[in-house]
Amino acid sequence: MYESLKHAGVDTSYLPEVRKGHFLIGKTRDGVPVMGSIGDNQASLFGSVRDLEDTVLLNVGTGSQISFVSEEFVECGGSVELRPCTESSYIFVGASLCGGRAYAMLEQFYREVSGTDSGAKMYSRMQEQAEDFLEKYGKEAVWKVDTAFSGTRSDPSRRGMITGIGV
Repeated sequence: MYESLKHAGVDTSYLPEVRKGHFLIGKTRDGVPVMGSIGDNQASLFGSVRDLEDTVLLNVGTGSQISFVSEEFVECGGSVELRPCTESSYIFVGASLCGGRAYAMLEQFYREVSGTDSGAKMYSRMQEQAEDFLEKYGKEAVWKVDTAFSGTRSDPSRRGMITGIGV
């Protein structure tokens, strides 16, 4: 890569060294290791779990992702990706484009329907209603919500839907 950039007249002395994986840069005064740059998925995993082998990590933000580590390399397809983790392990990742954002959209819908313009959050009311519904009608009557409102990584044109609505 550097050769092509140099040939194009780009000063590559400003670019970081490309490494195969993460690497130790040094340590803080307290002896905490400082590692070279890694991806945000790897960073969230390393920063959130103590045991990489026996943990499944679920992150929900605007999007959401579920990750777990394996030493086995597997060709993935569909909505699961295989990403590098350590020199001898990989991260299996299922990531959606709408995670917490879908819940925020539902909360906004609640505020608009209820006429609440005060900015008061409706999350506790949503939780109460969900619990009441489940207790009254059971799991079989729960609506299924596909939160692909912004498409998916493999199909950007896909859209969300709600199924199981009945009377």
